[in-house]
Amino acid sequence: MLPATSWLDGSRRFAFAMFSHSRSFRVRVLERDVHGQLHPRSAGVLATQAGGPLGQALAGADRWVPSAYGPRLRAHVDELARLGCAATGARSVRVFVDDRATLDAPVETATAEAACP
Repeated sequence: MLPATSWLDGSRRFAFAMFSHSRSFRVRVLERDVHGQLHPRSAGVLATQAGGPLGQALAGADRWVPSAYGPRLRAHVDELARLGCAATGARSVRVFVDDRATLDAPVETATAEAACP
């Protein structure tokens, strides 16, 4: 209701604010096997392990996903790496969360590696 009203009254302040963002993120996962070899894995392994809203946010995150979750995921990348251990049979898991504020903004990356039990 507010976006339409602000569009009609000419201010457009709510209509613009709701639809003007183009923040996006992607998640990359590498697992190290018992022989020390690195293997790329889909972010879907994290999504399946996490479930719920986090799983929904991570689903399809192998590619750039338009969403404001990027900064939150970057802040918790170490937890995502530990989640990767639970999802794989790897010796260790490294997770990269790439985030950008706009389509042409510089990419900010957070990474963490977890040794798996």
